Amino acid sequence: MKLQKLRINEKGYLLLESLVTLAMIASILLLLYPLIVDWLVLRDHEKEHVEDMRVLYEHSMQWPQIQNTEAPYLVETTDTSLTILKNKQAMGVEIYEIEWD
Repeated sequence: MKLQKLRINEKGYLLLESLVTLAMIASILLLLYPLIVDWLVLRDHEKEHVEDMRVLYEHSMQWPQIQNTEAPYLVETTDTSLTILKNKQAMGVEIYEIEWD
């Protein structure tokens, strides 16, 4: 008997229910949006950093032979240092002492 009464009252989806659901979804998105944007910015920054380290590593393996590289990088070498310049920022390695066995 109670079940039939409940079915009679449930004739459709109310506008109020849909607005509440929309408000909940919008509030969750507003809370998560800055976090997702920060993750994407951090990801791009770290991707550039990894690319710079890759170039530095590749040139350190061929230190005496190579003097220049692809377009955005400028490589400068001396007997004791290797420096890579990109967008007016320098990153390098300097050798202070070598021991041979």
